[in-house]
Amino acid sequence: MVGHPEPSSAMSERVAEVLGGMGQRLRDLPDLIHSLLSTEIAELSGNGQFEDLLNETVAANVETWFSALRHEIPIELIEPPAAALEHARRMAQRGVPANSLLRAYRLGHQQGLRFVIDEIRRSDLSPDLKLDLYEHTTRVSFGYIDWVSEQLLNTYQDEHALWEEDRRGARTQGVRDVLAGAETDAAAMSEIIQYPLDALHIAMVVWWDRPLHNRSAQAETTKSLVQRMARAVGAASTLHLSVDRLVGWAWMAVHDAAATTRLRAFVESELDIPHVAIGAPLAGVDGFRRSHRQAERARDVAIAGKGARCRFISANDPGVAVGSLLVDNLDALRTFVGDVLGPLSHDSASDERLRETAEVFLRAGASFKTAGDELHLHGNTVKYRVGRAASRRGRPLTDDRLDVEIALQMCELFGSAVLCSAEQVDWPANGPVHSVLPVAGEQTRR
Repeated sequence: MVGHPEPSSAMSERVAEVLGGMGQRLRDLPDLIHSLLSTEIAELSGNGQFEDLLNETVAANVETWFSALRHEIPIELIEPPAAALEHARRMAQRGVPANSLLRAYRLGHQQGLRFVIDEIRRSDLSPDLKLDLYEHTTRVSFGYIDWVSEQLLNTYQDEHALWEEDRRGARTQGVRDVLAGAETDAAAMSEIIQYPLDALHIAMVVWWDRPLHNRSAQAETTKSLVQRMARAVGAASTLHLSVDRLVGWAWMAVHDAAATTRLRAFVESELDIPHVAIGAPLAGVDGFRRSHRQAERARDVAIAGKGARCRFISANDPGVAVGSLLVDNLDALRTFVGDVLGPLSHDSASDERLRETAEVFLRAGASFKTAGDELHLHGNTVKYRVGRAASRRGRPLTDDRLDVEIALQMCELFGSAVLCSAEQVDWPANGPVHSVLPVAGEQTRR
């Protein structure tokens, strides 16, 4: 004979009968589930307050679930326990993944359902009634977990969004306080900005030439690029802040100064990415500040010089440190370059080739062979070009050598911004040199 499920009232009585026979075992169930969750999900372990809240959450969920079983309460009328809602908020605030929250409810459900099924097996009910009771228990329990999990996930996501907004605000303010020179407790501030201030830092400024169509995607693309750069150099930690739609600041905690070379190689191998300026690798709170200032000034040099053609620039690149002091006075710098180099400062392809050879020759200690090796040219070719450069200048390159090296580096960095047009009149062969380098007591114009 085919069995039929018992009426709802009769089923409630059967549930009450089975649950009533559990006695102390039912009272121990929340502790069993709590122990299971603490063991299986490490993120749920914490200080006493968090542990207590987890314990109350488990107990409240067990009580609510069994009330629904006993009294046939419609699932949609059940409200998640207050402790469970608060626990979800705390998990969001601690940055515990939402998957851990959902997994906790799946594990708790599995443990609780197994507990009830074992009691049904031990009961004196007929097989048909046991099956009916099993189906009732699984239906109510799965419905409860599905419904409550959805409510708790919504609570988690709302709290996570609020907490992230507050944390971003605190992080941004913390970074700006450090950069402004505020007295800083490195350990406490590292916790606020979620980045180790006692590390070896490479600061970066990342910027786009123009906005992307998707405003939010631009910041996310910049952040994603920083993370990819960090992986490429093996950085231990990163920090990224959006300054505006086009510009972002970032820091990497690196293991050694060689990360700069790896970072350059990565950026120059990529396509369709923003420009990157970096500071020197420097340690501690002061290094965090100084590397950032260097990156900012290196960016100024890149924009004033090669502009969109500059993919990557480092504060340690030749001439960048000096160029960053002079970038705010390009008119005076152009005069200095013209006085030192004469017609060699013309904005032409031939003079550019001579300047490049002259700069490498002087940096190589005036060795034709060493310069030729770097330029992949025969030594005689280097000698010829150096002679042509001296002829264009009107004086030997070794006269006023320091000024000549600086002028050549400024031409390489700033290009047309400090070069002279071919229509400009020639300079006297031995004309005066007007230096714009800062002297004691003088400040560069900002």
